[in-house]
Parts: sequence; structure tokens; C-alpha cells
Amino acid sequence: MNYFKKKCLVLEWFYHWIDQGQTYENAFSQVIHCLNREDKIDDIIYPIVMAERFARNYKELSPEMISCIKNAIEQFDELPKKSFDFTSEDFDEFNSDANEAKALMAYVNKLYN
Repeated sequence: MNYFKKKCLVLEWFYHWIDQGQTYENAFSQVIHCLNREDKIDDIIYPIVMAERFARNYKELSPEMISCIKNAIEQFDELPKKSFDFTSEDFDEFNSDANEAKALMAYVNKLYN
């Protein structure tokens, strides 16, 4: 499995929906609901990739987006790292994106608590 390819696919579809005039929230939902999932881990990858993008672009998150991202982070944290079928470079990138998503969720929690 190649994390970089999956990340590019998610971002390609995400920005496709943005280019079509969708809001960030709608584009997020379209990717989550419409993009084929080849592997169970895609349920973790897709929200984390988009969360990393939101963190870098300071985009507001809906409650549904927050819930989905939190769930993906929890699943990421619970899975044994040996279960990821990635090269070390892929895993490092995935881990970096997950850390960005975690930082975003920490910021969101700080805002609403």
C-alpha cells in the first residue's frame, strides 16, 4: 500500500469538489461518502488527510467533521503500528499528518471548552 498515492487521491477529489463550488464541509462529506475504500485503513486515512489540510489552511470545522476526524485519530492511535503496510517514508508521512490532525483537534477542543 502506498500512503502518498492515497493522500494524493483524497486531495485530488477534495479539491475537485471545491473547484465545483462546494463548501469545504460538503467537499469533506463527498470524499468520505463517495470515494471508494480499497482497505479498512482508508476510513482512517481520508479524514486525517483532509484534517491536515484544514489545519494548514485554518478552515472552520462542522461538528460532523470534528466527530469524523476524532474517530479517525482514535482508530489511528489504537491500531498497532506494525499493522500499517507502508514503507517507512509512507508511515512517517502518515504519522506527520495524524499529528497535524491531533493538533487541530486540540485547538478545536480549546476553542469549545
